[in-house]
Amino acid sequence: MAALIVSGVADYIDDKQQKQIQAEKERLQKEAISKQAALIQALRDDAQMSRERQDYLECLNQQLQKALEDFQREAVQDEQV
Repeated sequence: MAALIVSGVADYIDDKQQKQIQAEKERLQKEAISKQAALIQALRDDAQMSRERQDYLECLNQQLQKALEDFQREAVQDEQV
């Protein structure tokens, strides 16, 4: 009889431990998914920021190109005078 009780208690403890282990695995999986989603969002934000930075630099380049053309035009006009 005692062996049966000990066996039942052992089974109960094993089941409880298995449920705890399963719950912890599920928690870790959810945490990993959450971190992965945050990482993907950070990568998207960085890519967008990089695109915005690229657009900004292209705009600056165009403005500098226009300024250089204006300087060249003025230099030619000054030489003609």
